[in-house]
Amino acid sequence: YFDLVTSKWEADPVHFHIAGNEFQLVNIGDGSVTLGVDNSDNGTRPGAVEGNGMQFTLEKKGEALNFRSTIGAKGYLNNYAEQGKLAFWQANGPGSTVVVEKADYQTLYNEAKAQFKRYAENNHLFGTTVGTYSRPDNLQAAMNAYNNPPTQPQKYQEEFNKLRVALRQIHLNMPQAGEFFRIRSTAAGQRFLSIAPGTNGILKVVPTADEQTLFYYDGERLTAYATGQGLANEANNVKPATLGDAVNRASFAEGRGDGTYLVTTGDRTLLFRGNEEVTRSGINMPKSWPAQYLDLVSVDEISLHIGETGYATFFAHQAMKLNDSSVKIYVAERNGTNSLQLTKLTKGIIPAATAVILKADGAKTLTLSRTDEKGDTEKTAHNVLKGYGYSQRAAAGKAVYALALNPENNKVEFGKLDDGVVLPAFKACIESDPAAGNAAPLFIALPTAVQQAKRSTAAPATYDLSGRRVQQTAKGQLYVRNGQKFVQQ
Repeated sequence: YFDLVTSKWEADPVHFHIAGNEFQLVNIGDGSVTLGVDNSDNGTRPGAVEGNGMQFTLEKKGEALNFRSTIGAKGYLNNYAEQGKLAFWQANGPGSTVVVEKADYQTLYNEAKAQFKRYAENNHLFGTTVGTYSRPDNLQAAMNAYNNPPTQPQKYQEEFNKLRVALRQIHLNMPQAGEFFRIRSTAAGQRFLSIAPGTNGILKVVPTADEQTLFYYDGERLTAYATGQGLANEANNVKPATLGDAVNRASFAEGRGDGTYLVTTGDRTLLFRGNEEVTRSGINMPKSWPAQYLDLVSVDEISLHIGETGYATFFAHQAMKLNDSSVKIYVAERNGTNSLQLTKLTKGIIPAATAVILKADGAKTLTLSRTDEKGDTEKTAHNVLKGYGYSQRAAAGKAVYALALNPENNKVEFGKLDDGVVLPAFKACIESDPAAGNAAPLFIALPTAVQQAKRSTAAPATYDLSGRRVQQTAKGQLYVRNGQKFVQQ
């Protein structure tokens, strides 16, 4: 451990530690890489180089040392005393000599404790969801070291290392597949990203959290819960995208500020322009620009609206618990050519990655809460219901069924969808091979309504008793249409 000390600039030294012949300059307070090259002015600043920052090797120069880079830009670390900062020049002149003095260990230990205290005094920040810091395994030991500092100097090294390791383990939790959350600006008056389109369809930035500010992450994409649409970049703007192949993949990293994230869609960084109340996206944006440092606000409960028929479907990667015991949950198994056998789940939980049918007593709004309980997973092995975390077109070459109102009999059935129809996110469908699928609906014991499902407008197909489709019927013969037998007159 050492201080970098300059002779012409009176300021508090920055404390570092080094390891090995080739090393990085690392701040002991939070474990972050400290020095990299800022090519804009030949200076240095924290993390100016992507990855692990610059690496240096020492060259002895009289009683002083030169810090020579070994990767990235080649050159020497210089004392730019006139402006009170370190610079990075290719020249190896008098200004490149740096005096290294051993730092007082107790001072370093106290500084690390102060850094840790900033987190430890806010224990509610530690957790497992997005927007929180993780709980390091040795957190309690580190807190004990802070509350009961050693009285023997020989113990300083041991306790300080515990504290330093704990600090390095405290990182923001990244989103996991199946999580719901909101994206909030840290620099534009705490505004939220909203799927509601603004000017020219650009996503809006709104001051109040509502259903349109709720997003879902399936491990690859961000999808708006309210519409099933994803995020896509177009001409440096972020716009809603319906089709799966048009949605940009999302990734997350820790931002420069405490508790902030960098959110990228595709190869673009998501930016909040609060003064315009719309979003932007850019490539290689300055890391000092606060408009790109965002909060992720964890959401433990979501709403599910059920229409007047009292039925709905739902899918998510994460297990969800219903707040209303009167609502029944079902999975479905194919039972013959044109029917489904429903199985009731009795624990009030929608298992993770399981599409289900919900039955309520009339229209109502349900609350679904995230849970670690598994539910009746043993009953889902033969479930034919399928769901997606983002909207996409029905797979080519598949017969796809979704719940929709049949205008012919005013019943809600699993009706065959038109080819290429967009499947909504967070809903259930059934996919079959073309040979197993036909235009006749799949009858179920309990009808269910699904928004956005569009039944095929083609005339219902007719089949003989062996299941072959027929184009022309013969008088007096027995056929099947819409799941019902009839004799052609």
